[in-house]
Formats: sequence, C-alpha cells, structure tokens
Amino acid sequence: MSALEADLVRMGLRLRWVGDGTDRLSWRDLIVITRHPKPDSSLAEQVTGGESQWGLQEHLQASLFDAVQAIIWQNSGGKGPRPKPLSRPGQDGYTKPHSPQVPEGPQGDPFKADESGVFRGEAIPIDDLNKWLGWD
Repeated sequence: MSALEADLVRMGLRLRWVGDGTDRLSWRDLIVITRHPKPDSSLAEQVTGGESQWGLQEHLQASLFDAVQAIIWQNSGGKGPRPKPLSRPGQDGYTKPHSPQVPEGPQGDPFKADESGVFRGEAIPIDDLNKWLGWD
C-alpha cells in the first residue's frame, strides 16, 4: 500500500482523495494507475522485485559484463573459480545498486597535501588578466 501511496504523491495525488466527493482522484483513475505503473515506479518495483527497472539495454550490458568476465577467466588459463554472472532483478541475491555517499560542500584546498576538493584563487583586475593572457 505504501508503494502506491508513494507513486501517487509523486504524481501530486493523494489516496485519501478517492471517493471524497470531488473529481481529484476517481476510482477509475486509481485502477488505471495500479494496472499500468511506470517501470520505474515504486509499485512496479514492489510487484516485480525490481525486474521492471531493467530494460533491454540493462540486460544486454549485464550479458556483455558476464561474457567479458568469462573471457578474462579463460585467458588466464581458467585458474581459480569460474566467475559468477552478474545478478539480475528477480533472482536470488539481487541487490538494488545504491549511490555512493558523497560528502556535501567543499572539503579543502586541492593544492595542500592534507586537504582536497576546492580550488582557490585571487581576484585580479581584468587588464592584468588580459596582459597575462597576451590579449592586450
């Protein structure tokens, strides 16, 4: 139920509006939304286990990844365990990838050995900049 509510909120709708005497969200609208969810919706992900988010391109890339891993393994003489195929949605062991945590804001001066992340400079008059660039 929460997946449906999340999708409705993203659409600017609320489940509590169904049958409230207005035409903001009718039962028919709700039926259409639940029968035909977008592939990247929370409802589709809950129903299919994330499989709906993988289209042809994602499956082809996963197959290519598996083939490259197999070629690398074969070219190394087949030493070590055979590489496992990349897990796909709907299979056991599949975990949805997540974005790495990136710290917000500047993290320091990139030109100092103990800091990184921010380039700092000094303002100079435009005439001096043009002279330095040879544009005068």
